[in-house]
Amino acid sequence: MKILSALLFIGLFSCTAGIELKSVTYDHLFNDGNSKVWMINKMVVNRKNLTTPSNSNKEVLIFYVDGSIQYIPLKNLGSHQGNIGDYILHSDEKSLAIYFKESTWDFSLIKITEDTIYMTSTKDSDRNIALELVPLPKIFN
Repeated sequence: MKILSALLFIGLFSCTAGIELKSVTYDHLFNDGNSKVWMINKMVVNRKNLTTPSNSNKEVLIFYVDGSIQYIPLKNLGSHQGNIGDYILHSDEKSLAIYFKESTWDFSLIKITEDTIYMTSTKDSDRNIALELVPLPKIFN
């Protein structure tokens, strides 16, 4: 019995000895190494969600691997340019800065799950908003 306990102890605790854990980086969180369309599922201002329930009337953010971003209503995608800017993701600080010509949006990444990113603006942001981003869902049946 002592041998079984000793083997169990060694098996459980020796597996992680000497393994260096690396911190998670979010370098490709928004663009997947190319470009990615994120739909603004919720835009909260003063505790009020300003987005419509209909996905086709929501807005999207398109993050490109070169650091550029496009902010546009989904219904205008392909026919209008929308608001163009640049973004910088600071993986270590879990922060995102978006620079448009007329304003800067600065966010802290609060919650990241497999299919949702929730972020709130910092004091350095020109807009006081919270965003919930989801990958662009299938919008047809």
